[in-house]
Amino acid sequence: MRFLERYAAIALIMAVLMLEVHTVQAASEERIESIDVSVSAGSLPPAVGKRMEDSIRVIASQLMDGKTIKAAEESKEHDASLIHEVFDKLLVGYTVEDVKVVPGRTASIQVSLIPWDYIIQRTVVSVDVEGMPDEVRTMVLHDAKGLEMVFDSVMTGLPTAAADWTNGVLKHNVDSFMNEHLPEFRADFEVEPDEITKVHVVLYPRLPVVRTTDLSMRSDTVPNLFLVNHRKLMEERTHLFLGVPSAFVGRHRQEIEKMLAETLDSRREFMAAGIHTKASIEPGEYMTIMLRSDTAKYRWRIEGYADVSRDGSGDRDTRVRMYAGGMLSSRDMLYARLDFYPQAVDWKFAAGYERRLRKWLFADFVFDAEYGKAELGMRAILSPFWQLRYEYRYADHMGEGALRYKLHDFLSLEYAADPDGRWLRVIGDF
Repeated sequence: MRFLERYAAIALIMAVLMLEVHTVQAASEERIESIDVSVSAGSLPPAVGKRMEDSIRVIASQLMDGKTIKAAEESKEHDASLIHEVFDKLLVGYTVEDVKVVPGRTASIQVSLIPWDYIIQRTVVSVDVEGMPDEVRTMVLHDAKGLEMVFDSVMTGLPTAAADWTNGVLKHNVDSFMNEHLPEFRADFEVEPDEITKVHVVLYPRLPVVRTTDLSMRSDTVPNLFLVNHRKLMEERTHLFLGVPSAFVGRHRQEIEKMLAETLDSRREFMAAGIHTKASIEPGEYMTIMLRSDTAKYRWRIEGYADVSRDGSGDRDTRVRMYAGGMLSSRDMLYARLDFYPQAVDWKFAAGYERRLRKWLFADFVFDAEYGKAELGMRAILSPFWQLRYEYRYADHMGEGALRYKLHDFLSLEYAADPDGRWLRVIGDF
């Protein structure tokens, strides 16, 4: 029995000794898995400090990755000396004061630096926009607001001699800022290091850019001839966007549409007539601009009529009709109508009242001054392109109906009929 007890005690002691040996052996074979680096240098900008840490980590990895902790402990003074020597040669504007290596599964590298004499106190940033007119330049500079903080955060607190060393960090941070705030432009910069460092930034447009513009000006309430007088002005305004990145125009679409509309609406004659413009643009290398200017106070219109194959029309198959009306309310209008027959060199005047019964349906009462008789009419807007009308003239006791098709804003075709026949009418909207 005692023999068994002695055997068990000896076995237990052997197991404990083997476990301790295994633990010591495992500890001696434990390896470095990662490296943590910290840099201290007084007022060190975070972005520059991170770049220094990355550089030191690369150097330390060459020396320490894969080493056992025991081996790293034995060579830590040598490793610290090598890191000190290599990093001191790479660094400009600072002197390496001390390097401390602490081995472990996560090895710690602590580096302290001493800056050279002159420290950057602040930065002064000027920004230019290459090849852009003042209106576009203002929008670009608004989007670029805050770019100066990129330079300030990277450079303030650095020795002036270290400015060149930060170009990579600056380029990365500037590109990140541009991609977020102004992706349609790229930025180049020049730095003049000093205690008050000057930075000059130039912004250049990226492709694709607007190469051509197509301007259209339309109105349903004033003659197109009235708008023609302002076309040159608006063409000059739209040409401002030639060479501007099309994506930038798209991003500022509402602002540009508002600017174009206000250019017209601020004209004295537009303000007097209460004309308001709605602008719409389609950005692209081929940029289209539509300006629709209308007034809620008045109705003016000039139309030209040419009747084709109408029997018995004589010298009255062509005429120019002019309307001038004032709105009594959103539904009611009083107007004067003047017809001029160029072949007969004759004039015909009438006065009328129009009432909008529905959004698409209108009724007219017209007094013909030449005959002293009335005319009654109805007009239905079937679609943006189709219109149906009927009028009855008490002067000759005849009714006339017609179906009109709008080819575009300046030209329509009308198929008309009365008791005497049918004909085609070409209508020009001036």
